[in-house]
Amino acid sequence: MQNMDAISTILFLGATQGIILSVVILTIRRDHQLANRILASILIVFSISIVLHTLSHINSELNLPHHEGIISILFYLIGPLIYFYVQALTIPDFVITKKDYLHLIPFIVCLIIYFPFYLLPSMSGTQHTIGEIIAAGVVTQTLAYTILAIIALRKHKRTIKESFSSLEKINLNWLRFLVIGYLITWTIAIVLEGFHGKIESWDYSWIVVSAFMYAIGYMGLRQPEIFSGAHFEEFKNDATTKKKYEKSTLTPEMAEVYLTKLQNYMSQKKPYLDNNLTLPKLANQLAISTHHLSQIINESFRQNFFEFINCHRVEEVKQMIRKPENQNINLASLGLDAGFNSISAFNAAFKKHSGMTPSEFKDHKQIL
Repeated sequence: MQNMDAISTILFLGATQGIILSVVILTIRRDHQLANRILASILIVFSISIVLHTLSHINSELNLPHHEGIISILFYLIGPLIYFYVQALTIPDFVITKKDYLHLIPFIVCLIIYFPFYLLPSMSGTQHTIGEIIAAGVVTQTLAYTILAIIALRKHKRTIKESFSSLEKINLNWLRFLVIGYLITWTIAIVLEGFHGKIESWDYSWIVVSAFMYAIGYMGLRQPEIFSGAHFEEFKNDATTKKKYEKSTLTPEMAEVYLTKLQNYMSQKKPYLDNNLTLPKLANQLAISTHHLSQIINESFRQNFFEFINCHRVEEVKQMIRKPENQNINLASLGLDAGFNSISAFNAAFKKHSGMTPSEFKDHKQIL
């Protein structure tokens, strides 16, 4: 076996990172273990694929003439696993049912078709042709499941805005990074294959995959609530009550009373100053059902809960800016005092609801 070069070392380190990270994820305690198991499975498949490629790269004495076919078949698992992972994090009480196992049919079929070739000492022309067909199928499947995952994430983003006033800890931007990063990785691999078609050209693709797994570990440490399941129970309770007002028991008379009650409470008690305010929490304070409160906000203000609360927070900041005693106070501090969880969220909301940045508003106010 040839000595390992720098690229092989990087690849093996990437595979090791993936395996270690998968073990760590599996040991994290949380109520919703399914998402962790799925993510660990994704990392293990990536790691095995990297090891198989690297062994062939360094001309191992083990001789792996079929490694490309094995890797292609393994990657028939990645698309469904990523889709299941998105489902597990965005759908309360998600479980994998017998029907969901139908997603594994392409993997099983390709495994059966390709199995006889595993017994051959070297690749044949027929095997090479079948391998290309299998690889093309992986590309198609990857694109399909990536689209499904992105659609699910967009739906989740709309859903959480109906119940949460701050999204920094539950917006699943990390998961969006995972899905888009995976698609970019595959795009790079296909481009390199088209230009070179040699095993060495895939080294760079697998380095990207290795870096990708390092990024997964970094994002997991940076935003651990995705792994620990923080906010999951609260989101589960919110989401199960949301059914777009079909057969609503809210009468026009009740709606008018509740609307007045809501407006008075918002102006007098300023609940939006609570940076962790949620729809159920506000509904409990008002003694109104979560479903009715959501309907009132959506229909009376043409806003979801997220927009409704942050609009009030923006108006609160405007009032603070207008006060002479606040002229020397940092604008970001005012935003945080008004209930925003981060400076970026404050700036984005202020720009959306006022049409200008906080600094522009302050300068404009001074001119007037």
